[in-house]
Amino acid sequence: MATKKGKVPARKKVEPKFKTATKEVEKKVDAKVETTTKEVGEKVETKKIEKLIEEVQKKVDAKDKTVTKELEKKVDAMHIRAKEVFKSHNDSVKEIYFTSDGTAFIQNQHARMHGESLKDTEVKTVKRTEV
Repeated sequence: MATKKGKVPARKKVEPKFKTATKEVEKKVDAKVETTTKEVGEKVETKKIEKLIEEVQKKVDAKDKTVTKELEKKVDAMHIRAKEVFKSHNDSVKEIYFTSDGTAFIQNQHARMHGESLKDTEVKTVKRTEV
């Protein structure tokens, strides 16, 4: 289109709408990628933590089994010793007292006195009816 003087007017530099829209989309995509990256990272961390928890639980379970077996052996040994003591004494002995070091006593006070000299002062009672 020609003007009065016959010159063609210069075109205004207009940024196309699609460029603006593209920038907005890029921002949204970048934000989504960042969020997704964080979520994936958190999921990876969560999986690592869950795996560590499983490993620790397995070790704890194994330790529990070991401790349980050790305790069972001690209890079995205590019952065997109790049977021996009950055999060697008449029926008037109804209970035997064991200190933490496995020493057997017929009288509770003797077991307590001996137990006071030990790190673990607990005295366990085994009745004749239990063995």
